[in-house]
Amino acid sequence: MFLSIAPPLMDFEDELLWINQSSNKDLSVLYDKSNYVTPNTKLLIEQAFIQPLSLQDQQILFDDLLKQNRNIAHQYGLTPAKLPQLVENNPLISIEILLRLMLNTDITEYFNILVNMDITLHSMEVVNRLTTSCPLPTEFIHLYISNCISTCETVKDKYMQSRLVRLVCVFLQSLIRNKIINVKELFIEIEAFCVGFSKIKEAAALYRLIKHLESGDTIQTSSSLTK
Repeated sequence: MFLSIAPPLMDFEDELLWINQSSNKDLSVLYDKSNYVTPNTKLLIEQAFIQPLSLQDQQILFDDLLKQNRNIAHQYGLTPAKLPQLVENNPLISIEILLRLMLNTDITEYFNILVNMDITLHSMEVVNRLTTSCPLPTEFIHLYISNCISTCETVKDKYMQSRLVRLVCVFLQSLIRNKIINVKELFIEIEAFCVGFSKIKEAAALYRLIKHLESGDTIQTSSSLTK
């Protein structure tokens, strides 16, 4: 039996040192919890995609959003494809998340999904709130308006068509009164829309509004949509 001398330990200048916190009470480890999502919050997020949340649960998510600094889409699992589900079930939450994403993320894909999703009260409320909270690309707003008008013209059910036309008219009035859009750039399209649905009082009111603007009259601002 031959005995060999143990080889010397290799000396690494940048070697990672293991810190045993329990053996040295003078050391304190600081953890970055800025992007930590609790299990309860994760459960609420998963539920937010499939059903409306209570006001209390919504507030929990709002409070958590304030703690998140980055990677919100990753932490919340919000892919562009899942945006329509969140908009329809919890529009207020989707508004807050999109506003946070716009601070440090390119959300072009989210805009593309939003502009092409079904036109509903919730989707219009989300777009309306976004426009009054921060500048949005003009092209996006124009495409969304065109999609709204096109959808109204293609709906077959008369009751649903009338309801959607009323919603779109109120939405457009909100954009105009808050000076989000330049009516001159969309005047022909909006005028034709109003004339086509002139029997609906909201369309007639929108027509009068754009005519007043055409004549140079001033208008009052508004920040919300109404059913």
